[in-house]
Parts: sequence; C-alpha cells; structure tokens
Amino acid sequence: MNFNFDFLKSSKSMMMLSVVLVAASLIVVVVPMLTGGGLPFGLNPGLDFTGGTQLRLQFEDNVTTEAVRNVLSSVNVGATDLSSSTIQEFADLENTKSVRMQLTDEDDIDRVVRDMQDAFPGVQVISREVIGSQISKELVSSGWQSTLLVLAVILLYLTWRFQFRYALGAVVALVHDVLIALGVFAILQVEINLPVIAAFLTIVGYSVNDTIVIFDRIRENLNAQRKGNPYELINTSLNQSLRRTVHTSLTTFLPVLVLTMFGGSVLFAFAFALLLGVLVGTYSSIFVASSLVHIWTKRASA
Repeated sequence: MNFNFDFLKSSKSMMMLSVVLVAASLIVVVVPMLTGGGLPFGLNPGLDFTGGTQLRLQFEDNVTTEAVRNVLSSVNVGATDLSSSTIQEFADLENTKSVRMQLTDEDDIDRVVRDMQDAFPGVQVISREVIGSQISKELVSSGWQSTLLVLAVILLYLTWRFQFRYALGAVVALVHDVLIALGVFAILQVEINLPVIAAFLTIVGYSVNDTIVIFDRIRENLNAQRKGNPYELINTSLNQSLRRTVHTSLTTFLPVLVLTMFGGSVLFAFAFALLLGVLVGTYSSIFVASSLVHIWTKRASA
C-alpha cells in the first residue's frame, strides 16, 4: 500500500503548534524556578535531586493525608518545617503512603518515625531512603552534563554522516521532544528522579533513530533526483517511511502504555516519560525535523 499524504502542506501550522507547546513548557518549567516556586507549576524533583529522606509507611487502617501532615507539623526538628513535606498515596498498595521530607539527620528521622508510631499504632516503615545534599548536587550536575553531551555527540555524528542541516533539524527535534515532556511533567507534577532522566535519554535515542531513517530516505531521493522539486521529494520520502514509522511507534507505544497503566507507582514516572517520548518523538520526526530540512534545502537551492 502506497501512501500519498502531503505532510509539508501542514508544516507551517504544525511548526506553530510546536512553538506554542515549547513556549508553554518553558513557562511552566522555567518561570516557577525564577520566581522561587510561587506558581502552581514547576518541576517536581525527587529526593535524588533535592536531598532528604523518603519514608514509605504502611498503616493498619485508612489514614488521611491531612492526619499524617498534622503529625509531621508537630515534630520538633529544629527550623525545618515538615508540614510542607510531600505525602503521596500508592494506588497499588493499600493504606500505604510515601512521605518525602527535607531531613538527612538520622536522629531527626528517628524522631519522626517515633511520633508516627505514637500517633498511629501499628504503622510499619516499609522503606527508608536517605540522600545527602552533596550527592543530590552531583546528580543534578551529572544529569545536565549527560543530556548536553548526548545532544553534542548526535549533532557531530549527523553532521559527519549527513549534512549540518540534517543534524540541526534532528537536534532541534530532540530539544523539542524533551522540553514538551518536561512541560507535561511540570503541569501534572510528576516526580522527576534518576529513572526519569534515563527515560529522557531513551527518548533522545528513540527520536533520533526514527529521524535518521527518514533523513536517510530524504537524502537518497534528493541525491537521485538533484533537479527535482524538494517539496515533492521530501513528501515522497515521508510517505515511503511512514509504514516503518507507524509500525515502530505502535509496537513501542503499546507495551509502554500497558507499563504506564499497570506498572504501579514505582514505574509510573519512567513509563510515562517513555510514553510521551514515543508520541512526541514520532510527531517531531515527521513534522519538525523534516520541515526544517525542507526549509533549509529550499533556501539552499534558491
């Protein structure tokens, strides 16, 4: 079955949509950081990046989040205000809550546990995870360095393998994918931790793989018909690659969707990041990266 869709016809509207989505993502991600978190959105970093302690508590009976917060607010741990701690429930674990606190001192953590046991007899500490501030700073630095290094290597490789215009289009599409995924995470307040960073790097790899396949077909057709119309040749290349793109994206999307829905709270953030990456990555490979190559090719041949 041969496809004959005019993808580039809607490239302007799709590019405008991408600009709007990226701008919205920057607003909900960057502005709260600049204003000190005064807005309802902003990234929700996990303990991997903020430092502190996460307690997973299992109660004998159903306990409200407000009751747990009231106990935290009454614990005397110096100047630290535990009433602002993050308390989350686990949909797959009955009567279980996760408490994230800005505490690293073992004595203070023990005091919190004792007060919880006094207020809620029979409560059990399922897990106790402590990450120091120095480690969290190193993780933040390593995360950014890894992402920037990957983008730089991809830019250099694609410039050598194809041309700079292809490399630039691919990197713009990758940044587009990651920013939109971060924006969704900021709006929904999904916690960002090390597995999520791994998922974002996976998004980069997945998206560039799909983009390279399309670029290879575009370059092949442009080289074979040097005097042909770039608009028609790029559209033809996209249609020739469409079957492979749809099959690859669908076979990746379905298992990731199942993992997101039924993988539980531990895997949710990781699987959700991959789910966004598959959707946005497929879109950007067709409408963002290819449109940028068309614009550059058209100007170069003018």
